[in-house]
Amino acid sequence: KGTNTMATATSLILGESAQQRQAISSILRPTGLFEGNLEASSQREALHRIKNQEVAAVFYAADHPAKSEFRWLRLFQKQSDLSDIPVFLFTGEDDEQTRILGLNSGADDCLTFNMSSGEAAARIRRHLLVKQNLLALRRAKDELARQAMTDPLTGLGNRRLFLQALEAEISRMNRTGEKFSLLMLDLDHFKKVNDSFGHQAGDAVLLALSEILRGGLRKSDTLCRLGGEEFSVIMPGANLVDAARVAQRIRGKVACVSIPSWPTLRVTISIGIRCVKHAHPAETIIAEADQALYRAKCLGRNRVEVFSENFLRNTTRPAAEALNLLAAAGNA
Repeated sequence: KGTNTMATATSLILGESAQQRQAISSILRPTGLFEGNLEASSQREALHRIKNQEVAAVFYAADHPAKSEFRWLRLFQKQSDLSDIPVFLFTGEDDEQTRILGLNSGADDCLTFNMSSGEAAARIRRHLLVKQNLLALRRAKDELARQAMTDPLTGLGNRRLFLQALEAEISRMNRTGEKFSLLMLDLDHFKKVNDSFGHQAGDAVLLALSEILRGGLRKSDTLCRLGGEEFSVIMPGANLVDAARVAQRIRGKVACVSIPSWPTLRVTISIGIRCVKHAHPAETIIAEADQALYRAKCLGRNRVEVFSENFLRNTTRPAAEALNLLAAAGNA
């Protein structure tokens, strides 16, 4: 009896007759590789079960040495969410033609009805380990990809994720015509925080800001730390008024934030907004949001500024004035 490396896994046995399914089950049971076995009498039923329950392996009793017998297997192997599941073909010991057709159609291995459970276990276990290794590699790859898109301090998306998300939002707007808003946020005098209180205090401020941003945004918004004390928010479907209200709320909460280990530490934030209604290159949108942020810095910090196509090119207005103008024009 082999080691129970997959003892909590479930297999699926596919065979037209109960006798075939029982014969396969009698070989699998002593291997100890599977906690349970599902059964299916038709290919359609088998695919339905696999789609609705996690299956570690499929065991198929082929009846006829014909290409049509294995059409389902070719379709099975082409589905990315199923292609990692090993499929074992059960045939008679002398049925070479069926084994060749099955292997050419994508079966991972061929077993016979008179095979011992020990040999079956050894052959099955090898394929299950290959599957486990593939899943482990895929998870590692996914984790590396996630880390490549994540800021290690705050856990927010990083600049790479921001640029990808912005391009995706521009593409979505081109398809649907729905506007979106971009917020660029920058903590005021952050260097003084690090110089006066130390980098641990600076990190605490960044983490506090991250929590404020997470709590004040929708699930559909994309929040990123671009580097240092600069953050961004992409807000799908948000018009200028929506974006300005969110920005002002964030600004107010940041101004009131208290860091327990540094009770005298106070910070503020400046925010620039670009509401996008028509297709523009990503670099243009970023530059115009940065321009609004720069104006907020120049006008005293701890404020929100807006760049809008409703106004003169390369001109910004204070957020309150922008909202009044939009309301008067009927665009609110």
